Amino acid sequence: MSAGLFAQIVGRGLRKHESKADCLVLDFGGNIRRHGPIDSDDYGTEVKLPGEGSAPKKNCPNCESAVAISAQICEDCGFKFPPAEPADKHDSNADENSTLIGQAEPEQWVVVGCSWTKWTKRKEPDKPPTLRVMYDCQPADAEGNLSNEDISEWVCFEHDGYARKKAQAWWDAHSIADCPDTVDAAIKLLDRGCCRMPIGLITKSDGKWRSIVKQAFADQCPLEYDWLAEKQKTEDEDYEYTFDDDEVPF
Repeated sequence: MSAGLFAQIVGRGLRKHESKADCLVLDFGGNIRRHGPIDSDDYGTEVKLPGEGSAPKKNCPNCESAVAISAQICEDCGFKFPPAEPADKHDSNADENSTLIGQAEPEQWVVVGCSWTKWTKRKEPDKPPTLRVMYDCQPADAEGNLSNEDISEWVCFEHDGYARKKAQAWWDAHSIADCPDTVDAAIKLLDRGCCRMPIGLITKSDGKWRSIVKQAFADQCPLEYDWLAEKQKTEDEDYEYTFDDDEVPF
């Protein structure tokens, strides 16, 4: 199968959707071994598989002549080769050496600050808003602040299904307060200091985005008597921003 056709077929399975977390690819043709991970820079550079190239030969046990591997009779001496044992159409074991997607090395970050805001889609203003949490980070092995980067995650309190479950899990890991139902309510609680924030992150590259796979905390979730009084929003403050579809990973 060509590299382009294989990438198109697999790409359909890799489309993101809140109802799925995995995609099972049954590659009986050895395309992953041949073309490499589909997100690799050299994807499609064909790699010769065992048995490809010049036609394999076998030696006649009677006259030692080299004949085609598929030959049933030696053309030189007339020796008849015994029928070959039937082979399985496919390997009975999965290929554990080839990878469909290149395995990016995880990155470790030190969090030096964080902020949050409410975001809505500019082209779809009727869609539920999301909470964007932004971490000001620097690589764990870096010195100074010239290498700082902003790493964001989006928490979907007002969505349904899997997205809402993820939001619930995120909130439970950060606060002892009941999970809010709206982004506005979440921001009010965040402003009061009801959530703990991480001091470190571990991320993996996901296309042009970094996906947070683990957070490290220095303390427990703040208790209710440590929260600040509810802040009254002034007319000059605006917690909401609009964004284009290509500015978020969903």
